[in-house]
Amino acid sequence: MLAAGLAIVLLVKPLTALVLVAWLGHAPRTALTVAIGLAQIGEFSFIVGDVARKVSILPDSAHDVLVACALVSITLNPLWMRGLERIERGLSKRPWLWRSLSQRYERKQAGVNPAVAPIELENADEALAIVVGYGPVGQHVQRLLRESGLRTVVVDLNMDTVARLRARGEAAIFGDASQAAILDAAGVRHASHLVLTTPDSVRRAEVAGQARALNPRLQVLVRVRYLRDVAVLRQFGLRAAAIDEGEAAIALARRVLIDTGADVDRIHDELARIRKEFDDAT
Repeated sequence: MLAAGLAIVLLVKPLTALVLVAWLGHAPRTALTVAIGLAQIGEFSFIVGDVARKVSILPDSAHDVLVACALVSITLNPLWMRGLERIERGLSKRPWLWRSLSQRYERKQAGVNPAVAPIELENADEALAIVVGYGPVGQHVQRLLRESGLRTVVVDLNMDTVARLRARGEAAIFGDASQAAILDAAGVRHASHLVLTTPDSVRRAEVAGQARALNPRLQVLVRVRYLRDVAVLRQFGLRAAAIDEGEAAIALARRVLIDTGADVDRIHDELARIRKEFDDAT
């Protein structure tokens, strides 16, 4: 019974999710992430199982199997997630399987980008910046770049976002920025800056590496969640990083100092010290 339960949780459920997400036209990496994320059962299952046992739907022996499946799957899930890139590489080495997973995504991408040609600069003095991700941070970054006179191209995986930007007459491309073809279409060979604004992207290093391979002169600026992430990205020509935990420390320190009645000079000095500590660490 335990083996059957684990087979359902660790194989049947994630494979079903993988097929459904790929069928909906999402990237293979997204389908794999969803599949692995669902390869477990958590605490809510205990609640449902307890209710089922109280109304005599689930016998005690079955509840024990449920608990065992939860413990095993929760323990194994981080290992599966850590091996996501290896799993993806393994699938990509099987052309027929990879085509099956990616064909609807590629068809959707071709439909959204029906006539995408590599962006060319009109003159040698024109500067181009590529902004990957158009969430709240990406929106502010793109606005500031445009106001500073740079031409911008947004690369995003949200089809509605890309359509909305194009309706406003702004350059935008739907696709995975870790793909060389998408970066090439965004004009990376002529760009001066690449700004990665999504902090949780597991493919930041791959995006930066692909971009620098196409344009060694490219300046790469990245938003990261943790200080430890910076060291890895340094290998790919990272010029500067905005670290979420550093900015959070600065914002909270400023709020605390204001609430405790600190004067303006002390606030300025303390915030400058915190910022310098993070800059030195990177």
